[in-house]
Amino acid sequence: MLKQLYLFVPLLFCCFVISVGAQQKRPVAKKDPITGGNFRWTTYTNGSADLSYSLRNNTKNEVTKVNCRVIFYGAGGEPVHYEDGYVASIPAGLAVMETVNIFSGGTNLYHSTVRIRVEILSYEGKPQDQ
Repeated sequence: MLKQLYLFVPLLFCCFVISVGAQQKRPVAKKDPITGGNFRWTTYTNGSADLSYSLRNNTKNEVTKVNCRVIFYGAGGEPVHYEDGYVASIPAGLAVMETVNIFSGGTNLYHSTVRIRVEILSYEGKPQDQ
């Protein structure tokens, strides 16, 4: 009986430590002031393509003069193309849809792109009041 107790106590302690460790609060990731997403391709028989995407204002204030860059990545993980965009304003908490027109080689870009990312280059607004 005493041997069983010697085995049970360390096991109980181990379970308690694991349980306490799992309950620790993790920090919440801070959201970027402006995020891009909801990508949608439209291809045409003439070889061109359009990429539509949304820019979301995650702040509590309007942002203006938003300059962004859409980066297209190939299978090797390296950028294969980019397009710059501009949005005059995005109201607080809302999003706008933008479209990039790729006239030459758009269908080829559509087939060779495995990942798309929107990088915000600059904007005017108050990001500290998110």
